Amino acid sequence: MRRSLLPLVLVVVVAAACKGGGTGTSPTFVQPTFWVGDVVFSTKQVEAGLQSTYVVKGSVDWVKEEGEELAPLGTSYKIQSGFLTVTLTSESVASCRVSGGTTLTLRSGDGSLLLGPNGTYTGQIRAQKPFSATLSCSGGEVSLGSLAFINLQMRGQVDNLRMEGTMEPLVAGGVTSSGSWDFLAR
Repeated sequence: MRRSLLPLVLVVVVAAACKGGGTGTSPTFVQPTFWVGDVVFSTKQVEAGLQSTYVVKGSVDWVKEEGEELAPLGTSYKIQSGFLTVTLTSESVASCRVSGGTTLTLRSGDGSLLLGPNGTYTGQIRAQKPFSATLSCSGGEVSLGSLAFINLQMRGQVDNLRMEGTMEPLVAGGVTSSGSWDFLAR
């Protein structure tokens, strides 16, 4: 009799812990109106023996989109504002260096962010802007055309109303891109 009572007690305890054997709904994550924080994106490029590094960093503010149709999938956010500085530097090769910089002002169409009801998220920030860089060699300086860009791919899980992470490095044709982000709910 004692043996047959133990499995029954275990079934009752497990059912109580699961609140009816899993028939309840899973908890949903609070969807804040704003996310505010910083991003860093860097690209290392090797071309004609010259290793150049672009570093893009600054702040981005996200705002919840109104009237979105994705409610079962999560909440969609757009960029409300963003200001990024771009710095280009290079390693010295044959006593030559490349340097330059510019700013990127982000608009709502330059990024997307989808926050799921369980706190998982995916997003991206993509923008570009041509700017002028300087090639300095022992014989003088020359102005060169360059392109400032960001292509930050974000994916992760919100932890304590914070989105932070590191992008998997992208490698293509002598160019390696990496990045990170850190946003807090507001």
